[in-house]
Formats: sequence, C-alpha cells, structure tokens
Amino acid sequence: MMVWIHILGIAAIAVSGVTCLNNWLTKYALIVWILKNTNTQPSKEEMIECKKFVIQHVLEDLRKTKM
Repeated sequence: MMVWIHILGIAAIAVSGVTCLNNWLTKYALIVWILKNTNTQPSKEEMIECKKFVIQHVLEDLRKTKM
C-alpha cells in the first residue's frame, strides 16, 4: 500500500513539474517573440521557434555556470 502512495506522489510531482516547465517556456518564448517582433500575436510555428530559442539559451546558461 505504501509503495503505491510513493509512486502516486512521484507521478504527481513529475506531472506538476512538466506542466510548470511548459508554462514557463511559453511565457518566456512569448516575451522573446514580442521583443524580436512587434506587439502582434505570434503563430504556433513562431511560438515553437521561440520555445526552442529559450531552451537552447537556458541550457547554454546552465552549462556555463557548472564548474
């Protein structure tokens, strides 16, 4: 019984982490898009491009800080 509670807890943390990461990426991708372009609403393709940009630069920043 306790094993299932631990598994459900880990699953809940994983789902909330993925949801939070997706929301964070969407928010910052939108900011990048607005800064790069005008104040119009981006298309889905443009949002995907901006998310890739954010992911790439976040990973580069994380690699630079590790010693």
